[in-house]
Amino acid sequence: KDGIPVAVTESVIPLKTGGLLLAPADIGDSGTYQCVAQNSRESISAEATVFVKRPVEFTVVPQDTTVKEGQEVRLSCQATGHPQPVISWSRESGEPISDSAEVLSAGTLVMASTEGSLS
Repeated sequence: KDGIPVAVTESVIPLKTGGLLLAPADIGDSGTYQCVAQNSRESISAEATVFVKRPVEFTVVPQDTTVKEGQEVRLSCQATGHPQPVISWSRESGEPISDSAEVLSAGTLVMASTEGSLS
């Protein structure tokens, strides 16, 4: 894998047929694998790339919040997965979120001053 011989472990098992079993697959198993076939006269090789994805899961979910008109609002939302998910925000009603709203890199929605109801 990635130019380094694959170590046999409980989850990395070479098969008698020449295949390689990764079970259960892990993010660390992602990479390029090379198969080499050789005899006394020649050697050939082929490569395959394995991409292991991790399902998207929320690590922080937004909480219902009540504020007075004009106060700042922060709604936190975070998720993990592989590839890393991108957080976006919208209103359930489909109405646009205020132009003054900002989504921070961690996924937090910040609205500097509220304009009436947030629902």
